[in-house]
This record gives sequence, structure tokens and C-alpha cells, in this order.
Amino acid sequence: MLWLFLRTEFIQTRGWGVEHVDDFNLFDENAKISTLNQLVIASCAVFCIYFGIQTIYDIMMFINVLLLRRYEFGEYLPLFGSFNGNYTVSSLWGNVWHKLMYQLTVPHSKLIAGCDYRAIHLNQPPKYGTEKWRKYLMFFLVFTFTGIFHAMGTLNMPWNLGAGYNIHAPYGEYLPKWISRCFYSFAFFQFQFFLIVLEEFVQEAYKKFINVHLPKPILFIIGMTWISISEVYLLLLYLDELVKSGFDIRELVIYY
Repeated sequence: MLWLFLRTEFIQTRGWGVEHVDDFNLFDENAKISTLNQLVIASCAVFCIYFGIQTIYDIMMFINVLLLRRYEFGEYLPLFGSFNGNYTVSSLWGNVWHKLMYQLTVPHSKLIAGCDYRAIHLNQPPKYGTEKWRKYLMFFLVFTFTGIFHAMGTLNMPWNLGAGYNIHAPYGEYLPKWISRCFYSFAFFQFQFFLIVLEEFVQEAYKKFINVHLPKPILFIIGMTWISISEVYLLLLYLDELVKSGFDIRELVIYY
């Protein structure tokens, strides 16, 4: 992943100086990297993260089942879900991506927001309130806590302990260095909340004013296009931060 990222952004843009800050903007006519290559980079990043998490999970499963004999294989549930029927940002995070942070974020967010909206769908008596604003508050808190944990992880990366230079760090001259180093690691998850609110608004408007039933293949194309467009740019900023934010620009610029 690092090689692919450096090969496309670092080499093709002739360095990471501030004059290249706009070279890597999605759908920008002046961008030095094509939209297709940006999609490839983002997809590779997601796959590498998925592969790394799944590999660690599988290793722990084999240790506990075959060596320690504490569990059976059937007790280890799948870590990731399928895109089958999951064509929204909300379902991407709720049903497709892993649940490793579930216990750290969801129960506490539900308690603070006083929200138990899932009880309605399960035909169960709710333990808390079910108003829509509570649901959105819960989503906001979930992604806020998730962003904090990921930002802490970014700050603890070995290469993030250096200069903290990042051409995409907004307001770097105003924010403390430690915040600018992990800004997108936090903001990436905050943006997910706004994407979910936006897509729910569009869905409700569609049902109210159009309400035309679409075949599953069409829904798949629309949904995956929406996920790709909405996530790619954010992923690139997040990846850019993870790869570069501790490097000293003077040691990295290549001249041709």
C-alpha cells in the first residue's frame, strides 16, 4: 500500500512541496493523478486494512482453537459482512465493516443519547427513547468516539512522532501540531455522520416525491457509485495523513 501510494502521488507529482497541495484533489481538472488511479489507491488501502485486521483475527482464532483449545471454530463469527443488500454508507458501517469498536462506542452512545431505535425494527419494547433526533445524536457520538480512538492511533505511529508535516493538514498554522497530525484520522469519521444524514434525507425525499421501485441491479450500481464517490476523497486524505504526517519535507523531495 505504501509503495503504491508513494509511486502515484510522490513520484508523479515531483515532490510534496506546498506548491503541489492541489495535485491530489479528486475530480480536479488540475490533478496530476487520474480519478481512476485515485480509486485504485483508495481501494488498495481499504483492502490492506481489511486484510491486516482479518489476518490478526484469524491468527488469534487458530491459537485459541487449535493450540489453547479454549473455543470451537463455530464460536468465531465472521468479522466482516457482505455488500449484498448493503448499498448505503449507513449499512456499510453497520453491516459490512468490522465490529471491533462496537463495545467501545455503540453502548455508550446509546446510553448518552437515550436512544433505542432498533427496538422498533425488532418489535421489542424500547429501553430508551426512539425519536429521530436521538438516533442522529447516537450516530454522531459513535463516529466521534471512533474518530478519537483512530486519531490516538495515528499519533502513536512511529513516523508520526517527527515533524508532523502534512500538506493536507488544514489550519496547520493555527492548530497545535499534535492536532494537525491526526486531523483527518478524526474528521474522516465525523464526515461519515454527515454522509448518513444526507443519504437518509435523499431516501426520504425519493420515497415521498418519486417512490418508483428499482430493480436490485440498478440499486447496486447506484449504491456502490454513491459509496465510491463519497468515500474515496476522504480515504485519500486519511491515507495521506497516515503515510506522510511525520516526515520532514526537506528529506523527501525528489528533484528531476
